[in-house]
Amino acid sequence: MVVPTVAHREVAEHFLSRGASVLVEKPMAPDSAEAEALLEAASRAPGILQVGQIERFNSAVRAARPHVSRPRFIECRRVAPFSFRSKDIGVVFDLMIHDLDIIQWLVGEPLVRVDAVGTPVLLRHEDVANARLVFEGGCVADLTASRVAAKAERALRIFQESSYLSIDTMAPRARLFRASEKFARGEVDVSRIAPSDLGDPREFLFKELISLQELELSPERPLQAELRAFADTVRSGGAPEVTGEEGLAAVRLAERVIEGIAAV
Repeated sequence: MVVPTVAHREVAEHFLSRGASVLVEKPMAPDSAEAEALLEAASRAPGILQVGQIERFNSAVRAARPHVSRPRFIECRRVAPFSFRSKDIGVVFDLMIHDLDIIQWLVGEPLVRVDAVGTPVLLRHEDVANARLVFEGGCVADLTASRVAAKAERALRIFQESSYLSIDTMAPRARLFRASEKFARGEVDVSRIAPSDLGDPREFLFKELISLQELELSPERPLQAELRAFADTVRSGGAPEVTGEEGLAAVRLAERVIEGIAAV
């Protein structure tokens, strides 16, 4: 179902009430009140409601997911030139909501604080925004979104003990960096190495101290994976990969970011 965000609830409820299953594009609704109403309608309907948070199906994100373990810091940057679409919503609901959903999915802990700034450039809604999220377990996430950038970039970096992940969802590409086996065995003492001992410091770093693994990606495109997952769920009657509850959580968090922007 692809209609303007303001029409998501009306159109989705129409089909759900007639027994159809619905894949509703992100954001699930323009605000949490409408998202809650849509979720309630879905709970009474025989069909399935899946939310189109398509970056969950990006091959780079899916390849990185098994390697995420208690992230401490997450950095997201999602910027692009103005597309002249989604003019009824700001950049938080247009672009940042992808990363808000992914971060909540990866961290899996209650959120305790949201700080945000943003500004309109071309429209009355914010076109540029930055948010800082703090989770109960101590993980901090920093997100930047812009739809007035000179070129597109979609980067996600996840830092955790002894490793970090670098994800490019445009390429797509996912890399895992972690301490080398030699370093883990204590065979290299960094404190005893002087710059004069090295030829190319970068070569030494990635040969002796840090292992770099290019993660294998599925050739399936995100939209194909999303539609296949939806069709499989409809056939099986199981839970969708992105539930209505998760869609609602993303909308609620986006609202908190916008509230933070307004409070500055």
